[in-house]
Amino acid sequence: MGRGFQLQIEPFEFDYEFEEEWTTGSTNRSSPGYIKWVQQSLNQIMGLRLAVDGISGTQTRSAIRSFQQQRGLSVDGIVGPQTEAALKAALAGGPAPTPPQPRPLPSGGGAYTPGASLRQNIVQVAQAEFARWNFGQTDESDPRMRPVLEAYWRATPMGVPTTPNWWSNVAWSAAFISWVMKTAGAGSNFRYSSAHTDYVGDAKRNRLANNTNPFKAYRITEVAPRVGDLVCVERQDGNGNWSGVNYDNVDQGFRASHCDIVVEVQAGQLITIGGNVSDSVSDTPVRIDGNGRVIQSRYYAVVRVGP
Repeated sequence: MGRGFQLQIEPFEFDYEFEEEWTTGSTNRSSPGYIKWVQQSLNQIMGLRLAVDGISGTQTRSAIRSFQQQRGLSVDGIVGPQTEAALKAALAGGPAPTPPQPRPLPSGGGAYTPGASLRQNIVQVAQAEFARWNFGQTDESDPRMRPVLEAYWRATPMGVPTTPNWWSNVAWSAAFISWVMKTAGAGSNFRYSSAHTDYVGDAKRNRLANNTNPFKAYRITEVAPRVGDLVCVERQDGNGNWSGVNYDNVDQGFRASHCDIVVEVQAGQLITIGGNVSDSVSDTPVRIDGNGRVIQSRYYAVVRVGP
C-alpha cells in the first residue's frame, strides 16, 4: 500500500536566515532559520502543510522521521548531515544519497526495521501514519483515505464494515491500533480486534499470568508509560454516557474505551498518536506527574510492550 504522499518538486526559495548561515559555512542546525528551511523543504517534497515557524515541534519531528523512513535513513527525527543531504537532493529532483544501512518500508506483519525493538517499530509505524494523514488535517471522509481505512479494518477479525458510510459511522480507532501492531511485527502476541477492551483485557491476563507475552496491562497509577506503550482512557458510549471501564472490569466484556500510542515523553506530558481522533490520525497531549505517571482524568490503564 502506498505511503499516501505526493511528490511535488517546484521552484524553491531558501529561507533567508538559513541561506545566510549556509553561505558563510556556519550552519546552526538548531537555529530558527535552519528549522524553517527544514519545514519548507518537507512541505515542498512531501506535499505537507507544516507551519513554517522555526520551531522543531512534534509535527516537524514526525515529518522528519517520515522523510527518513522513505529515504532509508536512520529514523531519529533529527536533521543531521545525511538527512540534510537527502533533503537537498530531493529538492533538486535527484536521487537521495545511499545510506550505509538501508531500512525497508513496513510490510504487513513483518519487522519494520531490522534489529529494532517492537516498541520502536510501533512508534515508527504510528508516526508514518500520522504523516500520511497530514498530521491530523486529512478527514476520514476524504475518498483518498478509503483504501487506508479498509487496510486498518482488514487487520481485525471483523474485516471491512458493511454499514452505510462506514468510514464515518463506525469507530475505527481499535482497527488502527490493530493495523499498527500487525505492521510493526507483533504477530500472534497481540489480540487484533475492533474493540480496545479486547486487547487490553488480554494484556491484563498476560500480566496476571506473568507469561512471556510482551503485551501486559497495568493500572494507570502503577507504571510510567514509555515510548511505544499504549495509554487507555474511558470514553462515552453512543448515548453520551461514560462507559465505566476501568482496570478491574476491562477483561469482563465490551465497554467503550480508547487507546493511543505514546510517541514522545516530555516534561509534564506524553505525546500520543491514535486513530479516529478528531476524525483522523492525530496526536494528543496527556498530562503526567514528576514520576512520569499519567494524571489526566479518565485514563485507566497502561499497556506495556516488551521488557
